[in-house]
Amino acid sequence: MSKNENVITALDVGTGKVTTLVATVSPDGRVQFVGKGVAKNPDGLINGNVVNMEATTRAINESVTEADKICDVHIKSVLLGLSGEHINSINSHGVVTVRGREVAQTDMDRVVEQAKNVSLPADRRIVGVEVGEYIVDDQAGIKNPRGMAGKRLEVKTHVVTASIAMIQNLVKSVTDAGLQVEDLVVNALASSEAVLGEDEKQLGVAVVDIGDGTSDIVIYKQGRLAYTAVVPMGGRYITRDISIALRMPPAEAERVKCRLGSAVVNSVGPEEEIEVACIGDGEKKIVKAQFVAQVISPRVEEIMANVRKKINEDIKGSFISSGIVLTGGTANLRYIKGLAEEVVGLPVRIGRPVITDDNMGFAELLRDPAFATAVGMVRYHLRAGRTLKETGDGLFSRLGKWIEKFFQ
Repeated sequence: MSKNENVITALDVGTGKVTTLVATVSPDGRVQFVGKGVAKNPDGLINGNVVNMEATTRAINESVTEADKICDVHIKSVLLGLSGEHINSINSHGVVTVRGREVAQTDMDRVVEQAKNVSLPADRRIVGVEVGEYIVDDQAGIKNPRGMAGKRLEVKTHVVTASIAMIQNLVKSVTDAGLQVEDLVVNALASSEAVLGEDEKQLGVAVVDIGDGTSDIVIYKQGRLAYTAVVPMGGRYITRDISIALRMPPAEAERVKCRLGSAVVNSVGPEEEIEVACIGDGEKKIVKAQFVAQVISPRVEEIMANVRKKINEDIKGSFISSGIVLTGGTANLRYIKGLAEEVVGLPVRIGRPVITDDNMGFAELLRDPAFATAVGMVRYHLRAGRTLKETGDGLFSRLGKWIEKFFQ
């Protein structure tokens, strides 16, 4: 690794596992993923919230240590992903008078600060702000108004908030592992960064990241982030159903789901079967794939029905012209695309991170939907960082001070 390259480490602390992804960034902005680590965390989180801090810290250590060994980089600080039902969002609007003849960066900073002045309960804090568009003297659709003549500057933003207590528990698990939290990144925003194209954002699209414990939803309208939400259901519910129906340990149920899992019963041949271990004495038995699909299908349908309900209740989905992009580990389930289309009534595609080069042999691995959040965290941070570098004391600078205030 060149001395001129910077190192970024993404830490995705999920309900079922912890993923660490290390990337180097060259001076010309080229990103290369050079290390990864994955550790199981079956007991640490429920629905994205920490319930066992020791178990979570242990899984973080295992994941980071594995990544350390692969890339030979001593990891000291991480980008930390946030998920869970406590994540909420609101669309906000700011207005200021331009102080000079032209819009300056200070005017842009002030108007974003104005938009962030939303009323929040004492137990919540802003963890993400996405600028949708600027408006200069009623001229809308402006991405960068700096240098434009005008007297009145407006901005439309999407503000994401989270529970302080939930963040505290997650951050403490990280710091107990001997790491510093450089930035917080909302998982749903990260996943969309990894799997969406600009055309989809312009036409209107929803990203649904179905992880182990939660399903994160992000909606873009006319290129702007319009909605963020979390449904507290994910792949773990499917695994639990299999475990109960087939009387097998959760680890064995997870293996069966990955080997034989299908979201559509009639798509599975009657000859497909697998030998599995039963709970208790570990006695072996043969399981038919069709029966496994009969267990899986209703739960997938329920997850997608809750996603549809969330979208229809909080925001009208008629502008989602590009349809829905499914990503996350559960998106690997066979035939989930067809069932999802049937339930939500919109076109669906499986979202895989776009990896353009070899990346130290990780390219094919990182194209798995399960890595969408980790890959997207790096890209989201870099995109936000470029903007913040121009604005000086920007969001993440203040966020770092906020983390230090509340968690150190």
